[in-house]
Amino acid sequence: MILIANLIETIKEDEKTLAIVIRSNFNKEGLTFPTSEDAFLQLGIHNNKRGVEIKAHKHNVIKRLADITIEEIFYVQKGKISVGIYNFDNNKIKDVIIASGDLIIVYGGHSLKFLEDSKVIEVKQGPYRGKEKDKVYIDDTSM
Repeated sequence: MILIANLIETIKEDEKTLAIVIRSNFNKEGLTFPTSEDAFLQLGIHNNKRGVEIKAHKHNVIKRLADITIEEIFYVQKGKISVGIYNFDNNKIKDVIIASGDLIIVYGGHSLKFLEDSKVIEVKQGPYRGKEKDKVYIDDTSM
């Protein structure tokens, strides 16, 4: 587990990243990418002073040769949720509480439990192929 001023937590098992939690009060100046350079879904946090400009640009098309694992981002706009984090053997590692303004990226199995009335934004790669092809449910008796 890596902590940057206790505001970014990387949850790992056997050197594999399972999740990254970014707390709402993370305030490092400039651009910070908590995701690794080889992650399929990149997340950057811009914290810049007034007047900073980023020149107009677009990104090159990258041809991928490998299968990708779907990564998801959950941003809690309001409320509080518990996110169950599972390793790649489908065993629950821990529960993480995230609240208004917090964000989590999950790289493997996960569950969500709404602890308060909440509004959560979810971002993941597409295309969506339907429930039967898109996900596999984990048999978890701890919920």
